[in-house]
Amino acid sequence: MNPHGYIFVDGRNEKGEIEHWALETLTTAQLDSYGLGKVSLKVGDVVEVCGFATKDGVTSMKSYQAPEPISLSLKSIPRPILTGKVVWPKTLTLPDGKKLTFGQGTCGN
Repeated sequence: MNPHGYIFVDGRNEKGEIEHWALETLTTAQLDSYGLGKVSLKVGDVVEVCGFATKDGVTSMKSYQAPEPISLSLKSIPRPILTGKVVWPKTLTLPDGKKLTFGQGTCGN
């Protein structure tokens, strides 16, 4: 999604429940310069992320499915889908162990 890319991940919280996250990344051109193109990550890959998340209580990011026709009005309405809390990743560890660091500074635990 221009101008930034998004990587959608699922993780487990301290209770073992699945949480959905949307990692808002650099532009696609900048990601390519880091060697992280469209085919770099596949569904099911395990990554580690350290970054800055939205505060608790902030509405999660939503995306929209393709519109479905409504028989009464013959109009289409896109349906929202919850895609996760937004995170700006500082460090992204790829499945092969390669670490990408975006910007300056460090990311603590």
